[in-house]
Amino acid sequence: MVLLAEIVTASDKSSAWRARCPKCDGLLLRYITFRKDDPYYRLSRKVKIEREMYKRDLVQPNEAGFRTLYPEQAKKLEAEEEVREKKAKEKKKEADKFFKENKSIHTKEAVKKVLEIESNG
Repeated sequence: MVLLAEIVTASDKSSAWRARCPKCDGLLLRYITFRKDDPYYRLSRKVKIEREMYKRDLVQPNEAGFRTLYPEQAKKLEAEEEVREKKAKEKKKEADKFFKENKSIHTKEAVKKVLEIESNG
């Protein structure tokens, strides 16, 4: 089965391979310069192989497999997350303690501010 192809150049300077399918006699069109317009680009074996090759490099920390591929970075990120959580808990404890100790003062000051705003507005 011989597939004779020719290069076609369109008016927008894009190049494409054009050939007739020997099975269905349909027109096959592969865009050379614009792969996003090429209907067969995603079906290409070469593209699939390249995706698998670079798949490991594109794994994000929140995706499955990150810990397996990058154990050191995963431990570092987990440690940073624990520190952030610990700081947030301490900050919340301090705020709760402050509001418990100064509940009446805080409420009175808030009421005064609201009354001042309403009287001025």
